[in-house]
Amino acid sequence: MLLTPPTMFSIYIKVHQDAKYLPIQIKSPDFEMGGVKIPSINASASKDSAGIVHISLVNLNPNTNIAIKIVLKGKLENDNRTNNYFRKSE
Repeated sequence: MLLTPPTMFSIYIKVHQDAKYLPIQIKSPDFEMGGVKIPSINASASKDSAGIVHISLVNLNPNTNIAIKIVLKGKLENDNRTNNYFRKSE
């Protein structure tokens, strides 16, 4: 199992600090250990002051790679149409 050093973890979550929380829905298989079931994938989403959407994903199952699909739905700035979009960060 690959472990993330605490300093790297703080870099990963820094983008969510002082950002607007965005609700996120996850469909994920369960991971079971010691009789306890939890979703294999954990996610956080936020929008920073520059309008960039950040999504952090964690696979909590050390035994399985899990394919993901992300769909972003919302309105583009200055646009009244609803779109699925990805904005590439610089």
